[in-house]
Amino acid sequence: MNDKSGGSMPKKIFINALKYLREVSIVMLGLTISFSINTCVNNRNERRDISLYLQPIYTEMDRVIAIVEERQPLTERAAEFRLYLLNTERDSWCDERIKEFSDVIGNSVRTVFRLESFEMLHNSGMMRLISDRDLVMLILSKKAFLEYANEFFEKAFQEKLALIHELIRTGDRTQILEYYRNSMLTPFNNAMLSQIKTQAETLKQKLEESRYMR
Repeated sequence: MNDKSGGSMPKKIFINALKYLREVSIVMLGLTISFSINTCVNNRNERRDISLYLQPIYTEMDRVIAIVEERQPLTERAAEFRLYLLNTERDSWCDERIKEFSDVIGNSVRTVFRLESFEMLHNSGMMRLISDRDLVMLILSKKAFLEYANEFFEKAFQEKLALIHELIRTGDRTQILEYYRNSMLTPFNNAMLSQIKTQAETLKQKLEESRYMR
């Protein structure tokens, strides 16, 4: 009788242990599933939040490309005008030929690339959540390049504006013609605009490939 009773106790303990392990396993499985779901939701929400700041940058790159494509024909005309002035003796400059470039001489359009979308991303703190370090570095480098471009074009604009004012005041076009003949800003404008367009296209492609924009 004692042997029989004693043999049943380990069996009960074993059964209870199995029940306990099963219950613990169910709880752990539930926790794991819950954690996985929460992780997926959090990752999705994080991607969505980051995309809210990357999308304006993507849109701004479209605007940058549009500005460049709008400016390039005029800068190409300016380069053509410079070649005419360089390749023709001053005494032989033709009034009618110069008038053909009146659109270049009288142009006083300021070229400005907006950086608000970059600033919004920086100020949001979302930059630290972007796991793609190459994308982060690309965004930072393009922002820095556009800042430099804005400074460059602003300087060129102010120089040109002063010459236009002088032309209007005196009617003497000598200074502005010498500006187009001798200034290296004219050929550099074309190179700068081409580089800006390339940089904008590169950033656009990187954003398109990013998981945050999908």
